[in-house]
Amino acid sequence: MSSPSFTWWPSNSWPDNSPDSLLDSCLSLLVDNPSILLDYDAKTQRYSLKPGVTLPWNFSEWLLKRWGEGKVIDEKFLHVFRNTERTRLKQLNLAETHVNDTALGWLMAHKPREVNIYQCEDVTSTALDIIQEHSENLTVLFIGNNRQMLNLCATDEWLGSATACSICALNALFRCSRLQALSIHGLLESETMHHHNFVNQMPSDLKSRLLYLDLSRCEIEMSGIGEFSNLISLILYDVPIVFPDAIFPEIGKLIRLQVLDLSQSRDQPVLYKHPEMLLKQLVDCLPLLTYLDISGTNLAGFPKPKQISHSLKASDKFCDEEDECAIPGLEGHYLEFLGLLTCPYRACERKDIPAKHVTGDANEEQTLLSVQKYVHKPELLLHSLDHLFQLCRHSECHDQRTALKAILEAMKKHPKLRAVQISGSASLFYICKSGDKDYFSVKVKRIIIKTLLEAMENHMGDKTMLRNGCLTLCHFKIPQDLMFDYERVVKLLLKIVRPDDQPNFHQHVGIYLLNSLACQVNGPEKQLVGDVGAIKGMLELIEDRLRREVCDEVMEIAWSTMWNVTDETARNCVRFIEGDGLELFVRCLKMFPNKEELLRNMMGLMGNVAEVPYLRPRLMHSEYVTIFSDLLDSSSDGIEVSYNACGVLAHMVSDGVSAWFGDVGSRKSVLQRMVNAISRWKINTKRNINYRSFEPILRLLPKFHTPEAQHWAVWALCNLTRVYRKKYCELVLKENGLELLEELVADPRPFLDSKELASHVIRRCKMYQDNEDYESSDETDVENMDEDDE
Repeated sequence: MSSPSFTWWPSNSWPDNSPDSLLDSCLSLLVDNPSILLDYDAKTQRYSLKPGVTLPWNFSEWLLKRWGEGKVIDEKFLHVFRNTERTRLKQLNLAETHVNDTALGWLMAHKPREVNIYQCEDVTSTALDIIQEHSENLTVLFIGNNRQMLNLCATDEWLGSATACSICALNALFRCSRLQALSIHGLLESETMHHHNFVNQMPSDLKSRLLYLDLSRCEIEMSGIGEFSNLISLILYDVPIVFPDAIFPEIGKLIRLQVLDLSQSRDQPVLYKHPEMLLKQLVDCLPLLTYLDISGTNLAGFPKPKQISHSLKASDKFCDEEDECAIPGLEGHYLEFLGLLTCPYRACERKDIPAKHVTGDANEEQTLLSVQKYVHKPELLLHSLDHLFQLCRHSECHDQRTALKAILEAMKKHPKLRAVQISGSASLFYICKSGDKDYFSVKVKRIIIKTLLEAMENHMGDKTMLRNGCLTLCHFKIPQDLMFDYERVVKLLLKIVRPDDQPNFHQHVGIYLLNSLACQVNGPEKQLVGDVGAIKGMLELIEDRLRREVCDEVMEIAWSTMWNVTDETARNCVRFIEGDGLELFVRCLKMFPNKEELLRNMMGLMGNVAEVPYLRPRLMHSEYVTIFSDLLDSSSDGIEVSYNACGVLAHMVSDGVSAWFGDVGSRKSVLQRMVNAISRWKINTKRNINYRSFEPILRLLPKFHTPEAQHWAVWALCNLTRVYRKKYCELVLKENGLELLEELVADPRPFLDSKELASHVIRRCKMYQDNEDYESSDETDVENMDEDDE
């Protein structure tokens, strides 16, 4: 899977909320729904273009790129491009994919100009012959870190035919007649193979033709490097230069060189003898040099003591040979770029460095540039990310737009590198909690969230990573900002909150996020949360706490989460019952009878279960009825526990006398206790509850055979429309509650108190309907009548 491009991100402003281009939208649609263009053969397990479909070359490459951003690129998908008449490819960027020799053969038949198979573990040395066979147009080739393809680091026991075969395979590259740019990473030669000098093996015509050569991390004999007479860029990152006195003069022969990378990433800087002299002699031979990276080496030399002069002279950006120069080896030169990260003697902190752009960690500008420049150099990147984290942590990072983009690119480039993910996510936490988050467009938010989700999924065993990810997600609007990938987030959080013998912070934050996601969504999402195992997961958490006799916030939120996902979602209520949830309810009540938040959440959940008609018989048990009846007298959490207990009983008794079966006690006694409890509640009580719909309550209004159930329903409506008028008057009107209330008032069977409460609700809703701005906190005559009822 390749990292996505950030070309859509403006260089000097925050991305806006402009929609994706039509092309991007089409590509996303095709990747998500491949059957639109592709047929899949289950027998061969390969995709093919549908009959009659032909892709132009640019669309073929766009499809290949976009597929790699979200799915695996392997033989199964690459079979799409086997037909060279219906697809066209000029650039093959297959880095870090699962391309194999077979699929590479199909793609090379397109005669591409550029091929990148860097770090493709499934190709062998045969791939080099395939590339050479179809190299008529090939000008750019990137290979390296391919264990099967470049196995030149052979110990004595491995020397022999296998090594010779690999060397012959490499020779195939030398016959690519139009090659101008070559990148080979990680090529190793053992001490017994010095006679196989890779550089000297290259034919002279290739040496004179190459304009770009990247030998990063290659441990090879470097003599002869000066024969690449037309080279413009030479990258020797992490290449050990054992004999600098011999190799530097060779590099100095490359008089057309504009870009030279000598950077190193070892734990300790590489120390050359006479570094100032080495650098000066080298740079003086390279008149066109504009880009030089000497990070991780001592080539910047020692700082010179400040010479104080009282003479007046014009300033010059170049280092005069007569004057001191911050980098002693660069006297008389001024570069476009100079890499000084981790150079000893704090070279990056010196004044008047002779370069327009400098990497280092002396300030924010250097640090941000380092993160951007070293995204392909993990060790240097990590050093830069760690320093950027310190800047973000202490609110010293002012260009957060650039920082955010650089961090996201780094994390996308190295998804499996734990250190990069932890450092990057730690900085994201501070950026996402800052004021600049107001500038985040929808697309930026989604990129951040996807990056965090991928990091947590790849490093599930790392508590620091999970903590960073969860805390950062807390700074987004929940659930709104996470709805685009709702199922993925829920599944991840369920893994995070699994029971753990050791209490951990990420579990605490994870269940908070999960509950927040479940709280404010509609039925389909609530159903989905149950489908992916939320009820089972919460019950396991509760069982774990009961085993340890611990009632903590995690347990309380577990009950709250189940309360939320069972709201008008019968399937999840069934899952709760089938998972022995009622047994856990009783055990929790007995073990922690005085935990107010726990009681409130459990009874809220019981209310949801009681709303499901075919589950009510499961509650018709003497132990449960006794618990619910006794909780009518509870003053825990204000009226909430008593209110929810009464709601459960109201639904149970609403099924009539015939449904009250078994040895569950006197129905009449329960009804009287319900009325007594309701009479104690104050009608203006502020509530800690949230109704998305009144349908379960409204269903009780026509239950004229049981006026006690009606009384609870009417009291609930009167209380909620009084305390939270705008929200709940709208809900009564929307769900045709007025008609049911008017029928109740007109019928002689309900209690007089119920009719009076219903009348208040009707008048209040009609006043709101006539004047939607009516939200005065000062109660009118209607409200004073409510006060008289208290």
